[in-house]
Amino acid sequence: MKNDNKKPDSHVAYGAAIEGISAVAGSVSIVGRYWWNLQMNLLQKIGVMPIFKSYGWLFLIVGFLLLAFVLPLGIAFIISAWSAGQMDPKAEDDYIVPLRPSEPS
Repeated sequence: MKNDNKKPDSHVAYGAAIEGISAVAGSVSIVGRYWWNLQMNLLQKIGVMPIFKSYGWLFLIVGFLLLAFVLPLGIAFIISAWSAGQMDPKAEDDYIVPLRPSEPS
């Protein structure tokens, strides 16, 4: 029996690495959306959510200020905003997003 149809080990390793990277990206997105929802709940609790609902561009200002003065929090904010942005947050919903995309019925 010949092994002509067998994939080289490098192809198998590449496929496994791509699957791992995809799993990490999916996990980061879920964690980012969870962190985003925590931030939006905090804005509701301290009473400033109506301001952010009226002026959505304030999220950009907050992101840049956090990046400038508290870099780790700024990076976390940007990642969470990007993750939440994939779910199209709405002002009517207080910018709260579902953690996972809804599956079509």
